[in-house]
Amino acid sequence: MLGAPAVPPGRITVAATTFRRWLSGAHRRAAPPPLQILESLFAAFDTPVLGTMVTLDIPDHLDQPRTVADLADRTGTDPERLERVLRYAAGRGFVARTGSGQYRANGITKALRTSAEAPWRAWVEFAASPWFTSAWPNLADSLKPGAPAAFDLSHGMDFFTYVTEHDPPAGATFDEAMAAGATLQAIGLARALDWDDVTSVCDVGGGTGATLEVLLRYHPQLAVTLFDLPAVVERARFAPTPGPPARSIEGGSFFERVPPDHDLY
Repeated sequence: MLGAPAVPPGRITVAATTFRRWLSGAHRRAAPPPLQILESLFAAFDTPVLGTMVTLDIPDHLDQPRTVADLADRTGTDPERLERVLRYAAGRGFVARTGSGQYRANGITKALRTSAEAPWRAWVEFAASPWFTSAWPNLADSLKPGAPAAFDLSHGMDFFTYVTEHDPPAGATFDEAMAAGATLQAIGLARALDWDDVTSVCDVGGGTGATLEVLLRYHPQLAVTLFDLPAVVERARFAPTPGPPARSIEGGSFFERVPPDHDLY
């Protein structure tokens, strides 16, 4: 039904997650502390490299294996400098490098294409954006007693005021990033929960409605309500309809209220 992997049973997911966590811990423990520190510091390059790949549309250009010269020509970049970035990206598993020195798409590259069903590209655009990363230098100051949050120190306002009122394009990018995670969450919810006695659902803080949009593909009989801040639900991914089943959209703050009388929240 969706271009997404099947959701395994919960016990398998827990076991796989535990095993991955053990492997990651074993990898770190196998190195002396100085090397662990260096690895952690160099991992800071991951976000800007992923951001650069997305900005240059490298995932879209890799519809077939290509040389650095070809990619540099397509992206208007210096081949030698692009090669350094791509070699790092290949070392981190963001792209594949062939024995002949060409670059080709792998699973991560494909997930970052503009044509990907789940907008994981937006997560990279969000996390690598200067307006977001500018908060990190203020992290230490934000830990002082009574200090504002790091983002507030950077921009003079809180995060949600920034993305909903000050910089709507940033808000749109944040919405798309949230939608990517919501898509996977919705698939898990649709398959893991018992929906036999559920007729109405309210997604509290549901963003633009990605979770409900996917959930309705599995259970179109549900009446749904999307509830989030007014500036957010203005960008809802579906239109309200009287039904049956009804599709409604409400703006408000869950610190003040939530829509009543739903079977599931």
